[in-house]
Amino acid sequence: MKGHILALLASALLGACTVETAPKNDGSKPSTTASGTALVCEKTDRRGTYMMTYTTVSGNCGELPSGLANFDTPQPNCTTKSEIWSENDCKVDDVSECTIDTGGKVEATTVSRQTIEDGSRIEGTMTFNATNTRAGNCFGTYKVTAVRQ
Repeated sequence: MKGHILALLASALLGACTVETAPKNDGSKPSTTASGTALVCEKTDRRGTYMMTYTTVSGNCGELPSGLANFDTPQPNCTTKSEIWSENDCKVDDVSECTIDTGGKVEATTVSRQTIEDGSRIEGTMTFNATNTRAGNCFGTYKVTAVRQ
């Protein structure tokens, strides 16, 4: 179960299943450099292999293990329901859904921000709901950090 969730989380965090949507001005504070200037990012910055780490905020799914995720390969059996890029393409709000081999599904809502313009570090929060899995049903919210390897 955790392997399926880990793959979904990596996919959702990066927006690997890309749906082109217009950016929106959501009023949130833009990502900035150490000097305080706004970051300017490209959608193509989020590429390569990343070490993913998860910190549990709440929920009943338990801890998720750290692991490598390739952001260049969309996850099979996953669809992006919505994806909105904002803050000079440094922030992504994403809702993804994946079916898993037990016939269950996982739906994840992610808000992620590049903290470095080149996309080598991405931080965010992910909330997901897993249903009809081998382990039953669970939900969780996690702080997620992705560092390109």
